[in-house]
Amino acid sequence: MKTVSTFAYLLLVPQLSWLTYDNNATKTVAPPAGSHVVQVRVIGQNMSGLGAELSVRSVLDWDRGHNPGPTLYKAFGNKINETYTIGTFGRMDYVEASVSFKNVLFDNRPPANAHLRLEIITDGRVGEVTRLDANSMNDRVWKVEYDPHLRGTVAVETNKL
Repeated sequence: MKTVSTFAYLLLVPQLSWLTYDNNATKTVAPPAGSHVVQVRVIGQNMSGLGAELSVRSVLDWDRGHNPGPTLYKAFGNKINETYTIGTFGRMDYVEASVSFKNVLFDNRPPANAHLRLEIITDGRVGEVTRLDANSMNDRVWKVEYDPHLRGTVAVETNKL
């Protein structure tokens, strides 16, 4: 029986390593300590012609300057029910999201059956919530204003979590 030399063994083993490698293996990486996953959930219907949209902006390490972070912009048609992951944020970050009816100005209101709701979710927990509908100004809903169109805003500061 022949023996395999050390040199041949060193050449052969790396070549066979592909047999044990799994290309489809999922790797779950936990976020670093002190970080937070931020998402926004948008739910709305009967919004045709209202110019419904979502805008998200963020600032990273705001205590050290205004460093732009992840952003997101989406325009919606008649109906939406979607959750968007904005990213993983550190201990001193700021994320702000707004929903708007671009075609609803100060002198008018959306139809009675139209609504658009926005929630900001941090680490799986719902935080601030706002909504746009025919009564949102009367009900003094959280951070709703005409500027110059109907807009509602939510935000999270990760240093306050």
